[in-house]
Amino acid sequence: GYSAACLNPLLVIFIADTFPASMRASVVGLWQTSQQSGGIAANNFASAVLGSNGWRSVFVLSGVVVAMFSPLMLAVLPSSASKALPTKGAIKAGSTTASEDGPGVAEMATLKGVLPLCSSYMLVKMARYCLMLWLPTFFTSRVGMSAAKAGAMASIFDAGGVAGSLCAGIATDTLLGGRMILVCLPLCLLCSLSFVGWGFLNGQGEMVNIMCMALSGFLIAGPDGILGGAASKNLCDYHGKSSGYASAVSGMVNGVASCGVIAMSAFTSKIVTKLGWSGLFLLLGSMMAMASAIMISAIAVEHKHFSK
Repeated sequence: GYSAACLNPLLVIFIADTFPASMRASVVGLWQTSQQSGGIAANNFASAVLGSNGWRSVFVLSGVVVAMFSPLMLAVLPSSASKALPTKGAIKAGSTTASEDGPGVAEMATLKGVLPLCSSYMLVKMARYCLMLWLPTFFTSRVGMSAAKAGAMASIFDAGGVAGSLCAGIATDTLLGGRMILVCLPLCLLCSLSFVGWGFLNGQGEMVNIMCMALSGFLIAGPDGILGGAASKNLCDYHGKSSGYASAVSGMVNGVASCGVIAMSAFTSKIVTKLGWSGLFLLLGSMMAMASAIMISAIAVEHKHFSK
């Protein structure tokens, strides 16, 4: 978990640095689909290996597959940040900010938009991971599916996320001129409504629940991918900060969000016991609405940058 958590934000920063701002959101959206499609592939891979070779082989073979990409990354990744394309913010700020490295937590927290970004992403990540971990249990206990079918149906959430990530990236570049944080606002609001609807419709049978799950996965994937990665890079660009600074901010944002996921994991079972599945979905809807309200101040920073 430590290794994966360190790697993901750095890869997002690398992708954002490699491509110009005019197409950055589309490329990041395409890259973020690897999380959903990779999850689907990994579940099927693990199930196949588990059935034939046992649980130890799942870890061994998965580790081998991941390790195979290390030589490829060494071959294709640039050796230094100087090879990355300069950003609009860095050019405006001049050479004095390019040398910034290793900012402290207090310094990052005072940067306008960072704390709202942390808070909104924490709520989004809590909602998404709650569904990822509890959907199979929901389908078995509430809908009445078999365990095998429930696991397969739960992957539709990730399938909806693949389409959602692509659409969010394309919409950002083509409709909003690269305003990544802004595109998250309507998606979070719509996702909030989808959770509320799911809270009232979850007793209507398999097909209704599958449709609600696919819609929620579609709507939450864009904000999850943007707020957890490229938004940090763009926010630092707006303030004229360097790529090294952006990596630190991205790590802070993801770290705070992970703390929220830990807390959500500890209390989800108690929430379901006391409020039922309908109560859980309504709570998730409230969390997405709160995320929408909190991110407005970060959107204001973005708007100020594009208004110049």
